[in-house]
Amino acid sequence: MKKIVLTLVILMGYQLGIAQCPSTDILITSQAEIDSFATDYPGCTQLIHELKIEGNANSITNLQGLSVLTQVEDLGIFSTDITDLQGLHNITSMGRLTFWLNQGVVDFTGLDAVQTMDGVDLFGNNNMIGFNGMNSIQSMNTLHLFENDNLQDISQLSNITELDFLTIGSNLFSSLSGLENLQTVAGDVAISSELISNLDELSNLNAVGGSIYLSINENLNSISGLNNVVTLVDLFLVKNYDLTNLGGLENVSTVTGRVRLGFNDMINDLSFLNSITYIGDLEIYSNDNLQSLSGLENLQIVDGRLLLLNNSALNDISALGGVSPVQVEELVISGNANLSVCANPFVCTALNSSGVSKTIVNNLEGCNTISEIQDACLLLGNEEFELSKAISILPNPVANTLTISATEDLFVEHVEVFAISGQKVRETVKSTIDFSYFPSGVYLVKVQTNLGVLTEKIVKE
Repeated sequence: MKKIVLTLVILMGYQLGIAQCPSTDILITSQAEIDSFATDYPGCTQLIHELKIEGNANSITNLQGLSVLTQVEDLGIFSTDITDLQGLHNITSMGRLTFWLNQGVVDFTGLDAVQTMDGVDLFGNNNMIGFNGMNSIQSMNTLHLFENDNLQDISQLSNITELDFLTIGSNLFSSLSGLENLQTVAGDVAISSELISNLDELSNLNAVGGSIYLSINENLNSISGLNNVVTLVDLFLVKNYDLTNLGGLENVSTVTGRVRLGFNDMINDLSFLNSITYIGDLEIYSNDNLQSLSGLENLQIVDGRLLLLNNSALNDISALGGVSPVQVEELVISGNANLSVCANPFVCTALNSSGVSKTIVNNLEGCNTISEIQDACLLLGNEEFELSKAISILPNPVANTLTISATEDLFVEHVEVFAISGQKVRETVKSTIDFSYFPSGVYLVKVQTNLGVLTEKIVKE
């Protein structure tokens, strides 16, 4: 009985302590409110609602009145005159820390006890240099660092192995030291307008669930640290003026969204993209030294838009010959001042497809108009276009058995079936394929004959 009574007393005391805390989000706008926090909320040590501190109207110079707190939910500190985070020194865990426009703070001194937090969002703290004070951090979900003019050191985050999002932009980073142990980012990685020359500190990153955006990193000359990444949603490489090649992307096989390569003045080929088989939209523009699309020979599917625009040195797009025209919705080849040869199996077949929107202008003669390319295709004897008349792949849609038949002068050597993602799901030398066990959806059937290759889109019911 005594144990039961004691337990009830402890629970009542705990509930009473919680009851003294704010029951909703709280906004503090003056130093006086901080100084009186312990009096206004007696016994409150754990906040389960957001605490927002704004110094726009009144000067807030220190956070000492919050020293009773050991745990906080989301914490926002905006436009104060504080010089450190003393007063938060007893907090061991918190939700998201949003820290904006606090010009007197140089680091996170005062947060030394914090071990876990949902994330950090820093903006416009122009005198902040580094993350001293966060040495005890063991886990974090998000890291957003934007326009902190002197921020250059996050080495205290070396215990972080997983993040949901990583955004670093317009700070003063010359390296990403502190991210050496990062292995997984569930969402996006975005790095822009930094002084970094490489991504070596990301060499243990083996999974990105979202996209990679690298833009306006004018000193970036290597992305080899990304060499463990295999799949992405989007891949944007824009205005990285010193980047000479795409080494680091050699293991990427699928980009389900958009690949955008633009204004990367030093890149002259795409040879490190040779593992990519599937891209949603492919946009290559204004890369002044890009002469060839070599590296894209294994690309099979562009599931949307394919744009080649204003690449002044580009003279060879033959690497696109293996792309199936079935999925492409829009083809743009424009403003490539040295491109005179565009006829390849992909382009020739796409130009004859009513389902593809086509813009061909302002290239060299031979690739300056649709009719010029079509004439060149006829001279080449566009095999795939002719094969489409000689081969039937029926029924389409298919429920059970798909049958491939050909005219007597054709011999079917082998057949490959690809899922819409680009993954090969079947290979055979037979002219009949059992589709009954395939999930419903869209597939590509690639037929190799003695006279060439034909690829057709097949719908499984």
